[in-house]
Amino acid sequence: MFAKARLANISVPELEQSRAAVLNTLGSAQSRRSHQYAIERFIEWYFGILTLAKAQRKLGHQILDENLLSFTP
Repeated sequence: MFAKARLANISVPELEQSRAAVLNTLGSAQSRRSHQYAIERFIEWYFGILTLAKAQRKLGHQILDENLLSFTP
């Protein structure tokens, strides 16, 4: 859980620093390209999941609010 919360709040400079640290440890240009591609796809996927989860949560709150407002005992 902590890792998800931490990654959700990570800044772009932190991402760039981490990406550079990983890529600078690789010896060949092909390895750097492969890892760069994988890192970019992972970041896009992960932040896409977070965005989807936020949208679902917001929609759920809207539905609850509408149901509560239309409820007449």
